[in-house]
Amino acid sequence: MSQGRSAFSDAASRAVLDSAPEGILVANREARIVLVNAQTEDLFGYGPDELLGVHFEVLLPNYFGRNTSGRSPVTRALRDSGPAG
Repeated sequence: MSQGRSAFSDAASRAVLDSAPEGILVANREARIVLVNAQTEDLFGYGPDELLGVHFEVLLPNYFGRNTSGRSPVTRALRDSGPAG
């Protein structure tokens, strides 16, 4: 029964995550993305499941002082606009 309850909980969580209008991601203790909704993938320009297992800093490298390719349009926009203030 607990396995069935867990499957329901996972399915319900996924449904809530996918129906949210905002981008949402969940990272583990190692800061690796373990759950992400389609809105986040669209926002950062990634395909389905491309972000799973990736360190979350890849999405905002300049915020964390990392120098990467700037693949994400949001990352490029944040970089070009400078710090909020």
